[in-house]
Amino acid sequence: KLVNFDQQERRRTSSELKNSQAIQAGFLDSALFVEGISDKYTYGSIINRKKMIDASVEFGIVDCGGNDKIADHVKFAYDIGTKVAVVTDFDTLYDVKERGGEKVPIIVPIMQSLRLPDDLISQAKILRPKLVQSRMKTSGLSTPGISADVLRDSAEFINKLRVHGIF
Repeated sequence: KLVNFDQQERRRTSSELKNSQAIQAGFLDSALFVEGISDKYTYGSIINRKKMIDASVEFGIVDCGGNDKIADHVKFAYDIGTKVAVVTDFDTLYDVKERGGEKVPIIVPIMQSLRLPDDLISQAKILRPKLVQSRMKTSGLSTPGISADVLRDSAEFINKLRVHGIF
């Protein structure tokens, strides 16, 4: 069943809500972590409409308040044994976050929170400069600025992430 946090959302400030949702995710069997509130409602609606979750499973969708905050929420839930899935936008592959004095793609801390293999994390770091360079030549992913090689490398990388519950 889908756990509904709507009542609490109206009563708490944004930061209290984010902390509350992250903690509540720890009491669920499984949780889907998304970037923002619109993602939460969109995916919640799809999941309910398609009846994708077994009613006996305690499941919730957690709005992390931005792609740069997903890793911390995921780490907490994963560390206490909650089954975790993440849905994020393509920009997590090329937007950066300061981590230990190094600028890394936002996807890297998420991957580290899920203890994904180092070789996969290295691939994210290698792919980022290619995406940034291509992005400077184009205004969107479907325009001619991105080479077939970069698109192929991105697709292969994303497919590897899907195996680990990152979409």
